[in-house]
Amino acid sequence: MKVVVERVLVDTRHRWCMWHIMFKVVEKLPKSQLGNEDLKKELNSCVWSELIEPEEFEESWNNVMEKYGLKDNEWFSSMFDSQKYWNIFFKRYSKSRSNLVEFLMYYNNALDGQRSNNNSLEYLDFNTIPTLKTNSALEKHASTIYSDSGFKLIQSEIEEAVDNVTMVTVSTVGENEIYVVNDKFSKNWTIS
Repeated sequence: MKVVVERVLVDTRHRWCMWHIMFKVVEKLPKSQLGNEDLKKELNSCVWSELIEPEEFEESWNNVMEKYGLKDNEWFSSMFDSQKYWNIFFKRYSKSRSNLVEFLMYYNNALDGQRSNNNSLEYLDFNTIPTLKTNSALEKHASTIYSDSGFKLIQSEIEEAVDNVTMVTVSTVGENEIYVVNDKFSKNWTIS
């Protein structure tokens, strides 16, 4: 889009919409500032204020940039460097669009949070060695094929089975393993 605007609309300057700008904030913030809730609140109150005038916006934006050490960040300083741009922006931006854009921003942030949470859980599942409660080969095998949370759900059932069932015989027929077990009522069960 930027290339096309430069070629076709020679006397214009391509600018990102507020939704794109706020969506990119997460990518462009220094890692040390990613979890800073105060910064997020101040940025949102500065950017999404419906009553702020362009001059007030620039002053508020610059205060936030200075307070959080972002003045030297090229991306942040280049986003809002034109008074003329903001005059046009404020004239065209209506409350209903603001709410939709704000919704989309929060929705995308929620999705990013969910993805991050899933990645953390996957990392834990992959790198966590569950604590085994029995000497059962079945429990050990289950701990290697289930996720950590899935294993915890069936671990108590395995534990109960170990306490109430005795292995009688194990045999192999072709590719199948045949187990004969005896339950606490002395009944034999065949499991393939």
